[in-house]
Amino acid sequence: MWLKRRGAVALLCLALMILAVGAGSAKADPLNHFEGTFASQCGSDIVVVVAKPGSSNVVSINGVPTNAVAVLMGLKVTVDGVVVQEFHKPYSQNHDVLTCIDLTTPPGTTAVYEILITPQGHA
Repeated sequence: MWLKRRGAVALLCLALMILAVGAGSAKADPLNHFEGTFASQCGSDIVVVVAKPGSSNVVSINGVPTNAVAVLMGLKVTVDGVVVQEFHKPYSQNHDVLTCIDLTTPPGTTAVYEILITPQGHA
Protein backbone atom coordinates (compact mmCIF):
# COMPACT_ATOMS: atom_id res chain seq x y z
CA MET A 1 0.00 0.00 0.00
CA TRP A 2 2.76 2.47 1.00
CA LEU A 3 4.73 1.64 -2.16
CA LYS A 4 1.72 2.30 -4.39
CA ARG A 5 1.03 5.62 -2.65
CA ARG A 6 4.71 6.59 -2.83
CA GLY A 7 4.75 5.83 -6.57
CA ALA A 8 1.58 7.86 -7.13
CA VAL A 9 3.04 10.79 -5.21
CA ALA A 10 6.25 10.58 -7.23
CA LEU A 11 4.30 10.63 -10.50
CA LEU A 12 2.16 13.52 -9.27
CA CYS A 13 5.24 15.50 -8.25
CA LEU A 14 6.86 14.78 -11.62
CA ALA A 15 3.79 15.95 -13.53
CA LEU A 16 3.52 19.12 -11.48
CA MET A 17 7.25 19.81 -11.66
CA ILE A 18 7.07 19.63 -15.46
CA LEU A 19 4.81 22.66 -15.18
CA ALA A 20 7.78 24.58 -13.81
CA VAL A 21 9.93 23.92 -16.88
CA GLY A 22 8.48 26.90 -18.71
CA ALA A 23 5.67 28.08 -20.90
CA GLY A 24 5.48 27.84 -24.67
CA SER A 25 2.85 28.08 -27.35
CA ALA A 26 -0.43 26.34 -26.58
CA LYS A 27 -1.81 26.54 -30.12
CA ALA A 28 -1.31 22.85 -30.93
CA ASP A 29 -3.86 20.33 -29.71
CA PRO A 30 -2.12 18.84 -26.65
CA LEU A 31 -4.47 15.87 -26.38
CA ASN A 32 -3.44 14.56 -29.80
CA HIS A 33 0.28 14.57 -28.92
CA PHE A 34 0.58 14.10 -25.16
CA GLU A 35 -1.23 12.23 -22.45
CA GLY A 36 -1.43 12.74 -18.70
CA THR A 37 -4.05 15.40 -18.13
CA PHE A 38 -5.22 16.06 -14.61
CA ALA A 39 -8.12 18.06 -13.19
CA SER A 40 -7.79 20.56 -10.38
CA GLN A 41 -10.13 22.73 -8.34
CA CYS A 42 -8.90 26.34 -8.60
CA GLY A 43 -11.32 28.43 -6.54
CA SER A 44 -14.72 27.86 -8.14
CA ASP A 45 -13.16 26.67 -11.43
CA ILE A 46 -12.22 23.18 -12.64
CA VAL A 47 -9.00 23.45 -14.63
CA VAL A 48 -7.69 20.56 -16.76
CA VAL A 49 -3.95 20.72 -17.50
CA VAL A 50 -1.72 18.49 -19.60
CA ALA A 51 1.91 18.31 -18.48
CA LYS A 52 4.54 18.14 -21.19
CA PRO A 53 8.19 19.13 -21.40
CA GLY A 54 8.69 22.81 -22.15
CA SER A 55 5.16 24.00 -21.40
CA SER A 56 1.92 23.11 -19.69
CA ASN A 57 -1.18 23.63 -21.74
CA VAL A 58 -4.47 24.35 -20.03
CA VAL A 59 -6.87 22.09 -21.92
CA SER A 60 -10.06 23.53 -20.45
CA ILE A 61 -11.46 25.76 -17.75
CA ASN A 62 -14.92 24.64 -16.57
CA GLY A 63 -15.19 22.45 -19.66
CA VAL A 64 -14.52 25.32 -22.09
CA PRO A 65 -11.46 24.75 -24.32
CA THR A 66 -8.64 27.27 -23.91
CA ASN A 67 -5.27 28.05 -25.43
CA ALA A 68 -3.84 29.25 -22.11
CA VAL A 69 -0.57 28.06 -20.56
CA ALA A 70 -0.01 27.30 -16.86
CA VAL A 71 3.24 28.23 -15.11
CA LEU A 72 3.84 26.48 -11.78
CA MET A 73 4.64 28.99 -9.02
CA GLY A 74 4.43 26.73 -5.96
CA LEU A 75 3.65 23.21 -4.80
CA LYS A 76 2.94 21.49 -1.49
CA VAL A 77 2.33 17.72 -1.39
CA THR A 78 1.34 15.98 1.83
CA VAL A 79 0.89 12.27 2.54
CA ASP A 80 -1.10 11.43 5.67
CA GLY A 81 -0.51 14.99 6.91
CA VAL A 82 3.28 14.89 6.40
CA VAL A 83 4.79 17.32 3.86
CA VAL A 84 6.81 15.33 1.31
CA GLN A 85 7.42 18.04 -1.31
CA GLU A 86 7.24 21.83 -1.13
CA PHE A 87 8.60 24.81 -3.05
CA HIS A 88 7.49 28.32 -3.91
CA LYS A 89 8.74 30.75 -6.55
CA PRO A 90 8.67 34.43 -5.66
CA TYR A 91 5.89 36.48 -7.21
CA SER A 92 4.33 39.87 -6.58
CA GLN A 93 0.81 41.03 -5.79
CA ASN A 94 0.54 42.04 -9.46
CA HIS A 95 0.55 38.38 -10.50
CA ASP A 96 -2.87 36.73 -10.69
CA VAL A 97 -1.78 33.42 -9.15
CA LEU A 98 -4.42 30.73 -8.57
CA THR A 99 -4.27 28.25 -5.71
CA CYS A 100 -5.43 24.82 -6.88
CA ILE A 101 -6.05 21.39 -5.39
CA ASP A 102 -5.28 18.37 -7.57
CA LEU A 103 -8.41 16.19 -7.83
CA THR A 104 -6.51 13.07 -8.95
CA THR A 105 -4.41 12.32 -5.86
CA PRO A 106 -4.79 8.98 -4.08
CA PRO A 107 -6.52 8.83 -0.67
CA GLY A 108 -4.39 10.33 2.12
CA THR A 109 -2.43 12.48 -0.35
CA THR A 110 -3.06 16.17 -1.01
CA ALA A 111 -1.40 18.33 -3.65
CA VAL A 112 -1.96 22.07 -3.43
CA TYR A 113 -0.24 24.19 -6.03
CA GLU A 114 -0.10 27.76 -7.26
CA ILE A 115 -0.23 28.51 -10.98
CA LEU A 116 -0.09 31.57 -13.17
CA ILE A 117 -2.36 31.10 -16.20
CA THR A 118 -1.58 33.19 -19.25
CA PRO A 119 -3.39 34.40 -21.28
CA GLN A 120 -6.76 34.28 -19.53
CA GLY A 121 -8.74 33.97 -22.80
CA HIS A 122 -10.50 30.97 -24.31
CA ALA A 123 -9.76 29.47 -27.74
